[in-house]
Amino acid sequence: MANFKSLLLVVSIIAQAIGAWAQFGAPIGGGMGGGNSAVLGRITGSLVDSLTGKPVEFATVSLELSEFDKIVNGTTTNDLGKFEFDKIAKGNYRLTLGFLGYNDKRIDDIKISTTITEISLGKILLTPISQELDKVEIVGQRALIENKVDKIVYNADQDITSKGGQASDILKKVPMVTVDQDGNVQLREVAITYKY
Repeated sequence: MANFKSLLLVVSIIAQAIGAWAQFGAPIGGGMGGGNSAVLGRITGSLVDSLTGKPVEFATVSLELSEFDKIVNGTTTNDLGKFEFDKIAKGNYRLTLGFLGYNDKRIDDIKISTTITEISLGKILLTPISQELDKVEIVGQRALIENKVDKIVYNADQDITSKGGQASDILKKVPMVTVDQDGNVQLREVAITYKY
């Protein structure tokens, strides 16, 4: 009978301990929140481009417990760049925000406590990744024949057929120049008429 009373006493103590644990709450997040389930916080904010001021849509936002480096929740920003975490147990958190083409941003020391349950981070600026280009070389190609105000220019270096040829072969292609069979060069006569 004494053993039965001892067993009943042990069961009663265990039941009271379980009742007290349930009443005051287990920490949310597998015992790592360090808080009371009655304390549920909320974290809000919005992401904007630091150069244009426009909202950054569909960026990823991760919520981590600072002391354990463990991600406990994640979301994406909406079409206005806004995000929200709801029903957060008390504890110390950090946010990691990122999007393709931007430098990642981290916000430390976000604390949810019995006195601070609503945290608004306002506008958070994301900086675009700047890429430096190597030196740029601009290559232009002159036309074979250029009509200028006072002259016509024949650019022999632009004529592929002139490579390895003789000077007389090149001169045969020059406008207003004739070369006979003996290699004599002569300017063609040009008639200029003026209308009044």
